Amino acid sequence: ATQARVYEDLGRPLVDAAFEGFSSCIFAYGMTGSGKTHSMTGTPEDPGLAPRVVSDVFRSLATVERQDPGLAGTITVSYTEIYNETLKDLLADPRDLRTAGEALEIRENSLEGVHVKGLREIRVRSAEEGMEVKA
Repeated sequence: ATQARVYEDLGRPLVDAAFEGFSSCIFAYGMTGSGKTHSMTGTPEDPGLAPRVVSDVFRSLATVERQDPGLAGTITVSYTEIYNETLKDLLADPRDLRTAGEALEIRENSLEGVHVKGLREIRVRSAEEGMEVKA
């Protein structure tokens, strides 16, 4: 499948659901070398799922804010790796010995719903900034 097709089949419905109030997550699963990174990031000439989703989220937010100037959105990004049943924050500072390599836990409560306790979330103000977070 092309990157555009992957986005239309998987990314666009995810963005639509997010703007309907649902939490959204992209989960890439597969063996080493199976193409997860390529599918997620793509190339500068043919962006993958992540840059297309991030761009569409900002485009959709701008549309909503134009339609109702009283509304304002905040967008945060996080990156988690699951390897051998261990969750790891890919945005944690490797120089910070308190958090580097720390295994995270999935939790659920009535206030936050399902979430990863201790996962770093970074606020971004543009699609470009969103993609640079993990660059």
